[in-house]
Amino acid sequence: RRAYFDNLKVLLVAGVIVAHAVFAWTRVGTWVLREPAVREPLLSTMELVALVGGLLGLAPFFVIAGALTPASFARKGPRRFLANRALRLGVPMVFFVVVMSPFVEYVDTDNVGWDRGFWAFTMEIWWPPAPGPTWFLGVLLLFSAVYALVRAMVPRKAESTDVRIRHLVVAAAVLVSASYLVRLVVL
Repeated sequence: RRAYFDNLKVLLVAGVIVAHAVFAWTRVGTWVLREPAVREPLLSTMELVALVGGLLGLAPFFVIAGALTPASFARKGPRRFLANRALRLGVPMVFFVVVMSPFVEYVDTDNVGWDRGFWAFTMEIWWPPAPGPTWFLGVLLLFSAVYALVRAMVPRKAESTDVRIRHLVVAAAVLVSASYLVRLVVL
């Protein structure tokens, strides 16, 4: 275990919680809970916090996962690595999609004009399944599978996998720049 990654993840989780709370009282992002926007200057401050947090979003989590992946793969081998990832990432996502998503979607739509009941609604919205807040688990599972496939075809040479501060700075600069450019196009 690397304590600095654990500490960083705790900080990032706190940031995700703050960002989602901020979404409710600002015009930033989409969130199921909407409250009247707070007044200035608090609104501008909260929007700035949400926008800066949005530029990073989940990217640091993906960087941490990527930094820890080679050692895990080397320790477990391709089959056990993929089985572990499927269990840790795939099972929670499938549970949400199959068990929780129908309830979330049913409540979230307010059933406007729907009078055929919950089960009929569930069958109506079942495909394509909505991963909802578990979308990132599917992305991580996909990245893990691609990594395992590439590593099985092209084994790595023995080298240091230590993450240095310059690696983090370069990764952060690339992520922030790419996120900004994507948001310019999308928004």
